[in-house]
Amino acid sequence: ARRRPAGVADLALAALNAAGYYGISYGLIGDEYRPWLGGFTAALAAFYALLAAAGWMRGRAQLNLTVTAAGLAAGFALIAAPVQWDAPWVSIAWGVEGLVLLGLSFPLRLRPLRWFGYGALAAAAAWLLVLETPDAFREEFAPFLNGYMASYGAAIIFCALAGWLLYRRREVLAPAEWMAFPAFTAAAGLLAAVAAPTQLDGVWVSIVWAGQSALLMALAGRLRPDGARRAARYSAYLLLAAVLARLAAVDTFDWDADTFRPILNRRFLAFAAGIAALYWAAYWARRDGAAYRARRDGAASGIIEIEARAAPAALLALASLATLWILSAEIMASAGSVRLGLSGAAAENVASLGLSLLWGWYAAALLAVGILRRWRWVRVGGLALLAAPVVKLFAFDSRLLEQEYRVIAFLALGLILVAGGLLYQRYRRAVRGFLFE
Repeated sequence: ARRRPAGVADLALAALNAAGYYGISYGLIGDEYRPWLGGFTAALAAFYALLAAAGWMRGRAQLNLTVTAAGLAAGFALIAAPVQWDAPWVSIAWGVEGLVLLGLSFPLRLRPLRWFGYGALAAAAAWLLVLETPDAFREEFAPFLNGYMASYGAAIIFCALAGWLLYRRREVLAPAEWMAFPAFTAAAGLLAAVAAPTQLDGVWVSIVWAGQSALLMALAGRLRPDGARRAARYSAYLLLAAVLARLAAVDTFDWDADTFRPILNRRFLAFAAGIAALYWAAYWARRDGAAYRARRDGAASGIIEIEARAAPAALLALASLATLWILSAEIMASAGSVRLGLSGAAAENVASLGLSLLWGWYAAALLAVGILRRWRWVRVGGLALLAAPVVKLFAFDSRLLEQEYRVIAFLALGLILVAGGLLYQRYRRAVRGFLFE
């Protein structure tokens, strides 16, 4: 008679058996027996693996025995790694086990093996993030030439290989497993993002994150399943948010007045990488939205339609804001640097005048681009930005700046406004249509 397959109770019993063994034996015996206990645990895993193989050889009638023994083998193999080794090699061993179980589940046609594989890979990621990552932040080591980098690199490769394997055999996956491929894609990006600050410091973290987000956006444009595309794209968006937060809160203040050089400094390099990543993401977001609508006969639904319309504009706006932010920071740092050699009052006047001029000419450039390219929101942004230096000029600069700086500020902004008025008078109908249509 054919016996029923192993159910949830059988698998739960196998997990409890392994956990009980670990808690009783390792917890009570102590560290002095650790090497012996690790070898014995590995031998138990091998025994149950052979038992599972024997059950499989006897056919479907012994499927219950096969799956239960395989579960015990996987559980004892998981336990053997932290008993026998220390970090950072535990996550590598668990990742190898999870990948092997995933690979064996398809030719053996045992879906529970895949679930054991998912569990092993999840345990490897959890161990890496929760236990190894704090240690990596505390320890001093050579960047990239350390065991932690090997652990992160292996985890990223395991996630990528697991996703590729599931994509290749997607036709046999259960509906509950359809999100596994996007999940592994997102996990690979997350692990790569976490690895950067453990190996680098300073502005190089932002630069690496910007490069990773660019790779994820390009990868999202080439992936076929929509779920995987969205997972890679949303991971890139989260990484870009982290880049912007770090640029604004950390890298903006990473400069030294004694050695500062405008433009030719690490801070500007980090901002340039982040801004380039934002423009790159806007390009791919616009392209992916157009491709999705083309596949859906010109229509998109729900969040896809919102993303296709809003994401490119939001990314371009953030890129423009980041550009204005770093240029403003460069002006302020240059005014206060030793190289320029200004006194306190003169530095404040130069910084305030420089900000007014920058904002005014930047707003004029946005207006010109918006009119020439017929981009309404760029024109609106230029008008809104133009109001800032005008208000600053009359509310602050007219009272705080010294006379010569005040004259320069009024003349410069006056030229911008006069040029805009002449342009409006000369092309009144065209400009009115550009601004309000």
